[in-house]
This record gives sequence, structure tokens and C-alpha cells, in this order.
Amino acid sequence: AKESGMQTAPYIREVGLGYKPKPRLTPDEIQILKNLTQFHTNFKRIGNILRNREQGLSQEIRLVVKGIKEVIDKMR
Repeated sequence: AKESGMQTAPYIREVGLGYKPKPRLTPDEIQILKNLTQFHTNFKRIGNILRNREQGLSQEIRLVVKGIKEVIDKMR
């Protein structure tokens, strides 16, 4: 319960219902998440700028954005 930042009773209830509470993020992980979120935003903006100019490059950037988003979602 401590690792997930939850009190004992809610933790036991969640585990009993089949949920697996995630441990709290460390300060380093929080900083990594903030950086990834900023990278995601920046690449998305670049992709939007290039959308009508460079189709190939725009598509590659969209793939990078998708990959970053997947990592962010896993960390949350």
C-alpha cells in the first residue's frame, strides 16, 4: 500500500477486486514523464506544420508522436 501511495483499506479493496495498484513514480520518473510530454507536444506541432508540405516526413513524425504517447500512457 505504501508503494502505491494508498491507505491500507482502499489498497486491500482494489487488490480484492482484481486491480493492481501502480507504485508511485519516483522524482526521476516524474521528470522523465514531464520531458516526454513536452517532446510529444513539440513533435505534434512539427508534424502539423509539415502536414501539407512533406508528407513522408510528416508521417514519420506522427509515428514518433504515437510511440511517445504510448510510453506516456504506460507510465501514468
